[in-house]
Amino acid sequence: MSHDIYSRDLTCDGTGDVIAHLSRSAGNPLNSVIYAALESDDLYAGCSGCGESRTFTRPQLIDALRWIDTTDFAGKSRQRNLLDDIADRVVGTVLQSQISDGDVSREIGFLLATLSRMNDKSASVITISFG
Repeated sequence: MSHDIYSRDLTCDGTGDVIAHLSRSAGNPLNSVIYAALESDDLYAGCSGCGESRTFTRPQLIDALRWIDTTDFAGKSRQRNLLDDIADRVVGTVLQSQISDGDVSREIGFLLATLSRMNDKSASVITISFG
């Protein structure tokens, strides 16, 4: 189980081409960073995204980059999710909670690639899917 986030060129030229992809495992303590940065916590569904898409503007993506750049994620731990409940019932043990090293370069790369495509296409909005 994982969080698979895609930015798509839907609003730029209608092709649906994937611009960027960000994946974090359900057990990774950084799996919620992109949701928080994009102020989309309501699309976070624990072990994955809820499957919905949302449209974002260039200023929103720039604000997300700024927020990530000014936030320290070292030592971040994750909340329990469905995987913990399954492990408890099947194996009878609690999964070890991972602690973050704070490396959010994947989130930064995702946002930069998305912004770059928006600039190339002179697009004012872009669609991001949270799966």
